[in-house]
Amino acid sequence: GAILFYRQGGLWLPTEAGEVLLKNFRKILDIYERSIKKIHQDPNLLAPEISLAMPSSRASFSFAEIYSAFRQKYPSRNLKLIEASFSQIPELIAAGAADMGLFVSPSLIPAEFSKSLQYHPLCPERFVVIALKEQPLARKAAQSHGSLPMKFLNGEKLVMYAKSQFLRQTIDGFFEKYHIHPLESFSFDSTTTCIQFVRNGFGCAIIPEMLSKDSSASDLAIFQLTPPIQWELGILTQKQRSLSLVEQNCILLIRDVISFCSFEQPVEQSNDPAAVFFNT
Repeated sequence: GAILFYRQGGLWLPTEAGEVLLKNFRKILDIYERSIKKIHQDPNLLAPEISLAMPSSRASFSFAEIYSAFRQKYPSRNLKLIEASFSQIPELIAAGAADMGLFVSPSLIPAEFSKSLQYHPLCPERFVVIALKEQPLARKAAQSHGSLPMKFLNGEKLVMYAKSQFLRQTIDGFFEKYHIHPLESFSFDSTTTCIQFVRNGFGCAIIPEMLSKDSSASDLAIFQLTPPIQWELGILTQKQRSLSLVEQNCILLIRDVISFCSFEQPVEQSNDPAAVFFNT
């Protein structure tokens, strides 16, 4: 082989071949040191836990499956649930109190957080109508293969979400667009309460399809509207930091579970310019 060093007095000096070898060793050492520094500067690469914020109503249907899939892929990591409403989640993410959070259309991100948060689309979600099976609207829908024109809601009693809810704002937006004027009988924050009032004969209700599993009972009918009322579910993260590979894979797991629970196929991208998937 080539001679790498020679002795001169009390020193060992590199030959020309030795200089080449040392230069490459220095490059390897530099790459190693920069990699170690990056790992220690990025808490995502060291943190044993990822925190996910989502509403309790959504967590009851999906978090157990998300958690199981995550732990199967990353047995040494933990996925922590933080229960919060959609309206609270942007502030939690911006403050660093949660690593990521389930959210809806990027157009609903409050203005004060729009520049600091990144939206990652998951899947579309339809809204459905629930009603007692003997209710006239439910009978009409049954005769139309489980679908009913939205105009039939004009003048109908509806158990609605509270006006402060993103759900209510979305529904009202569609009603305004298509000139629908129902009669509001009651309004509540809770989907479960809305369903119970429907069950007791106080009107119909419009709820997200994922949450309609709460109403899958023999006395209730579930049907769709045409044109459909829908929005998009997504994940919020902080825009200023890159997502680790574990976090990116976690979002993919969430997408698979949520899209299944929502009875929809996942979407790869959104038409909303603010929705960018994995902008790292």
